[in-house]
Amino acid sequence: MGAKISGYEFKKFYEDPIAWPDGCWHEEAVLKINGEKMDLNIDFIKDTDEIEFIEGVVYTEDDVVSIGTLEESFLKWRNAQDTVFVLVQVDKNLLDSVSAAIRNAGGTIL
Repeated sequence: MGAKISGYEFKKFYEDPIAWPDGCWHEEAVLKINGEKMDLNIDFIKDTDEIEFIEGVVYTEDDVVSIGTLEESFLKWRNAQDTVFVLVQVDKNLLDSVSAAIRNAGGTIL
C-alpha cells in the first residue's frame, strides 16, 4: 500500500508549483481518504484527512511521457523539503510541554 499522509501535507504538495512544473499533470488519480477509495478531488480534502495513494500517473508534455506515479512524485517532493510534517498523539497532561518543545525547536503547530 501507499504512503499515508495528512490532507494538509497532500494539499501542500498538490498546490506547490515546484512539484508541478509547467507541462506536468496527473491522470487516473485514486486515493484512499480516511479509508474510503475515491477519485482525487482537492476541494473535498480536509487538513485532518488521512490520505493514502492508490493510483495515479504523472506526465510531462515532452512527448507525453510518464515520469512516474503520483506517489513517487509526492515522495520526491517530500524529500526535497526543508521541513517535515509530524502527527503527534500525546497524553493530554503533557500537551503543554510537548507544544512548548515543538515551538522552542522552531516548529509550527497547525
